Amino acid sequence: MGVFEDFIEADGVELEEDGLVQRVLARFRRVNVDLVDVYLAERSRSPALSVLTWNAADFRKLECEFYRPQDLR
Repeated sequence: MGVFEDFIEADGVELEEDGLVQRVLARFRRVNVDLVDVYLAERSRSPALSVLTWNAADFRKLECEFYRPQDLR
């Protein structure tokens, strides 16, 4: 993970969602979940958006609003 943090803090690198990326990295260190799932969960918080996933186990750990495809029937 240090390589990614070094990259985003390098001179010349600007992030549109710097606060979001920092929250994602902090949460990723604490939870054993894929980085992309952590990003989607954090992104869904502001504005309040739901995530559609087949991976309910990980999103339960991330405590965000999510639905599985079978929930939408």
